[in-house]
Amino acid sequence: MKKILFACALEKEMKDLKRFYDEHKDNLPYEVEFLLMGYGRSNAVKTLVKILTKNKYDLLINVGTCGIKTKNEQKNYSVGTLVEPSEIYDGDFCLEGEVRKFSLIENKSGNNIPLVTVSSFGRYDSYMNTSYIEDMEGYEIANICLSLNQSFKIIKVISNHITNNPESDLAEYYENCEKEMYLNTENIFTKLNSYI
Repeated sequence: MKKILFACALEKEMKDLKRFYDEHKDNLPYEVEFLLMGYGRSNAVKTLVKILTKNKYDLLINVGTCGIKTKNEQKNYSVGTLVEPSEIYDGDFCLEGEVRKFSLIENKSGNNIPLVTVSSFGRYDSYMNTSYIEDMEGYEIANICLSLNQSFKIIKVISNHITNNPESDLAEYYENCEKEMYLNTENIFTKLNSYI
């Protein structure tokens, strides 16, 4: 039986996934373990390195919420949309002319939208002339998985828009995070089934 690891930053991103799995596990062709990482880069590194140096999984899936920065010429992604990034940028390391990124070439089912990982909410906007999603762990998760030869996917649910008003963005995040994860739980497992 295949072994899957769901890695989530927050309990409110994980709880409905656990509930759904517990209700359906007898009919699923894989076993799922859940890892609560805590939010941010350092927590992702600490928890993932610890578990991945001891265990091997057929697939690690980072599931969580993200913000969306929509550029005016791009399709408007709405809150609640399930997205898979096509590439991942390090939003904390952007010097003029130098951007650190991973291209997820194997992600043919993705939304063709980049993911930018930042340490601070809603502050990255240089160098991107297209819409993007933003989180606080994805770049580190990709880096660790690639370093340890661990197969992985990143699935995000849009919980808020990124504007020039971080307080408003954060309020929208708090309003939508748990609700949108709940509404997308079955869709996330449908995605997982398509990977197996």
